[in-house]
Amino acid sequence: MKAKTVEDKYRFGPWLTQQRLRLDLERKQLSRKAGISYNYLSAMENGYDTPSYEVSQKLARALRIPLMEFYFQMGRIPPEMSRWILKNEKLKAIIVEEFKRPTC
Repeated sequence: MKAKTVEDKYRFGPWLTQQRLRLDLERKQLSRKAGISYNYLSAMENGYDTPSYEVSQKLARALRIPLMEFYFQMGRIPPEMSRWILKNEKLKAIIVEEFKRPTC
C-alpha cells in the first residue's frame, strides 16, 4: 500500500520509530515480534514504504496500538474524521474492509 501523500509517508516513518522506541525495542526485535522482515521495517521507518493491510495488523498488534490509530498515522484517515469513525463500529468495519482491497 502506498501512502496517501509523500508527506504522509515521511511522517509515518518517524512515528513508527517512536512507537518502537516507546516499547524499548530494537528493529530486529520488532520485526521478529511482528513477523516481518527487518529490511521491510527499516524501509517503513525511513519513509521508503508503507505497510500492507496484513502488515499493518501485525505491527499494530506488536506495538499495542489500535488499528485505526495506525491507519490514521499512515495518512489513510483524515484527522477530522478519526474520532467520529472510532465511535461508529459499522463505519469502522467498512473502512477496515476497504483497506483490505488491493490498490492500483
